[in-house]
Amino acid sequence: MLLAKSEQVNGKPRYQTLVGHTKDVLWLMDGLTRSLGFRLFCCRWGLDKKDVQAVLTAIAALHDIGKATRPFQQAIREGKHLTDIPHALIALPVAYEVWKQIQLPCLYEAESLPLVELLTIVSHHALLYDGLYQNAIKPLQRLDFEPEAGKALSEIFFWAAEQFNLPHFKTLQPLPFGEWAKWELKKCSEALEKLRNVNRKLIKSNSDTSSLIRLKALYTFLLAHLKFTDHWASRNFSEKSRELPCETVNELLPNLPKWQIPDDAEERVFYKLPEPYHFQEQLSQTDETQVVVLAPCGRGKTEGALLWFLHQRALGNCERLIIAMPTQVTSNAMHRRLADLFGEDNVGLYHGRSSLEHRELVKLKLAQVGEGDDLDPEIERELAQSENFWSEVFAKPITVTTADHLLFTFVHGFRQADFALGCLQTAAIVFDEVHCYDRKMLAELRELFKLLRAMKIPHLLMSGTLPQFLVNETCVSDYRHITDDDGLIRKPFILRKRDEKMFLRIEDEDKNLQPNGEIVKEVVEGFKRDLCQFIIVNTVRKAQAFYKALREHIADSDRLWCLHSRFCYAHRREKEQRLIDLLSQKVRPLILVATQVIEVSLDISCDRMFTELAPMDALGQRAGRLHRGAAEPNGHELLVFAVQDPQPYCVPHKKEPLPELEQTWQALKDNLPVSYLWLKERCDEVYANARLGMAQLDKLFKTCTLFGLNYDEIRFSEDEGKVYRPRDIVMPTIDVIPQAVLDKLGDEGCQPNFLAPVPVWWLGKSNREGLELFYLHTVGKREWLVCRLPYDYEFGFAEEQIGLPPKGVILD
Repeated sequence: MLLAKSEQVNGKPRYQTLVGHTKDVLWLMDGLTRSLGFRLFCCRWGLDKKDVQAVLTAIAALHDIGKATRPFQQAIREGKHLTDIPHALIALPVAYEVWKQIQLPCLYEAESLPLVELLTIVSHHALLYDGLYQNAIKPLQRLDFEPEAGKALSEIFFWAAEQFNLPHFKTLQPLPFGEWAKWELKKCSEALEKLRNVNRKLIKSNSDTSSLIRLKALYTFLLAHLKFTDHWASRNFSEKSRELPCETVNELLPNLPKWQIPDDAEERVFYKLPEPYHFQEQLSQTDETQVVVLAPCGRGKTEGALLWFLHQRALGNCERLIIAMPTQVTSNAMHRRLADLFGEDNVGLYHGRSSLEHRELVKLKLAQVGEGDDLDPEIERELAQSENFWSEVFAKPITVTTADHLLFTFVHGFRQADFALGCLQTAAIVFDEVHCYDRKMLAELRELFKLLRAMKIPHLLMSGTLPQFLVNETCVSDYRHITDDDGLIRKPFILRKRDEKMFLRIEDEDKNLQPNGEIVKEVVEGFKRDLCQFIIVNTVRKAQAFYKALREHIADSDRLWCLHSRFCYAHRREKEQRLIDLLSQKVRPLILVATQVIEVSLDISCDRMFTELAPMDALGQRAGRLHRGAAEPNGHELLVFAVQDPQPYCVPHKKEPLPELEQTWQALKDNLPVSYLWLKERCDEVYANARLGMAQLDKLFKTCTLFGLNYDEIRFSEDEGKVYRPRDIVMPTIDVIPQAVLDKLGDEGCQPNFLAPVPVWWLGKSNREGLELFYLHTVGKREWLVCRLPYDYEFGFAEEQIGLPPKGVILD
């Protein structure tokens, strides 16, 4: 009996047969071919649905036939993994012969080969790249098929023919498994190399990308279906294995996941909008698949975007939604918001640290049902990993992610990139605010919009200021533009332009930052008047200094907060949650000192805001946390202070400020009731001469059409690119455990949720000057980098003790 899966249950093995697992995958595949997404994709690319169904069924039937070999069967029985004898590669000659024998359709035929179909099978366990299965294999290992291989494959094809009305599947004749058994693995590797050469010729012969875009869309769509069904069938067996009375099981015929957009989704959104604004009604009714929305902060752009998506879904233009947020903080907040609206099982979240967020959510969920205290940490970790995995590949009905992750999806930026791109083929995408001063990101998004148009993927861009520069340079002028005209003329606050600086001197090696005492006094007086005040400064060190100055006057820790990017994840998350709770309860007085981490898309609001100068669109976003949605100022003020040090708003890799910074200062008016129309007009002026440069996405996409670079060549980590850098990050960070956490919790503090990002230059300076601020601490089999710099829950690391950074740009 040929096996495909094994699990250990209380020290005893449980197995699923190869035929049984394959039938489970086929069963799930049939379910997917009945979905809206399947019909949509076939229609979009002019494909015959019966042909695509036959192709997907054959791929599913063949994907694991490489396990019908003696080495693999032995490994399964011994509970081992064979990485150097890949079963997906062994399946290649079998799949080619089956396609030729029963004349299956080829969705993208190249040199008389079913190119995408064969590569889907070969790559269903590894990202397809140039070096795949060329080196790290046993080239002289014989395939050594078991005698039952032919019989098992015939049973699978006959069952598929009966179940899914595919009579030509019954015409499969006996295959030469005996001959293949004598082949060496290098022969399969050489066949894969020939497919790679076909791919190279296609890339070379296509001067435009339209044909390659179609090829990529077809391949990733097939791959996503195979990987989804294979993963879900395997997960089902793993879960059911604990209940199986016998050692070996055949097919289980699982159901597809119950994730779905609620039937009353539109009613739920409208319930949040008792009196919808005109622009929201327009979004709920437009049939356009390419839309740009201009609406002020606090006017319900998110709800409008949701209504647009639900209408597109009703029209059959998409089946899932991806919301691309500018930061991890805003992604977490959006995820919580949508999970409350549509159900937590239906909303995914993915970014560089989302696995930590999922672990916290798993703990919370289990605590609510009374299982939190007794849960095995290993099971807790597995549940969080599962949620993170399905979110990473955009498999949920709604996924909240970052724009960076979306870009990496198109260029092999992570192990599951092609899986994710396949799921994205049937999605609609909403882009939340992007900063105009981040020219590198905008240039990459410009190329991304071109790819989305070519793939016919609906997408919507939202902005509170929408400078004409952004519209022109990203080539979206011909999109449907929907504007919140009523919201733009509202004047929620008065602008105060202040020539004095919030800090009396620029920090240097000998002197700490000195907050302006008069401004500190002004904030304290506002506190005494029960105001909710936000102080936003441009670097972490400034936020800490201003917070400490206020702490000398305000003792209540629940009324004074410091928030920035260099806290441990656990501490930052706790702070964010507590702040959102306090602000939603309208607790007064309250002061939040923060960096720009709060300036985008967080549904929080204050009575008065003190802010350092930033580019006009960034100021508009910061102001979006002030008196949100109001028609008149009613005493609410935005106080903007001049700066001596322009960081982080500098020309990339230089110390000089962005030209838009000085232009913003000149455009500001003192004692002016401000509308978002005024802000938009000033943004148009400030960015009138701005232009975007070259991008990397278009060339890398072409290189990675099918093969190309591997994910570890594309980037160093979740947050930092290597070959592909969507942002100009010149101050990379490294994750550390603060010594203070280790002192308090011992080895229990060595967990991912207690990691904090610190600049890499700290480590370099410590090593050069012998400061011994960092050391490695081993717990079990893992080493953790520990930072001895003093750390406190209130304000983070004592950064003034590390001195100045090297000359260049600091990105906080």
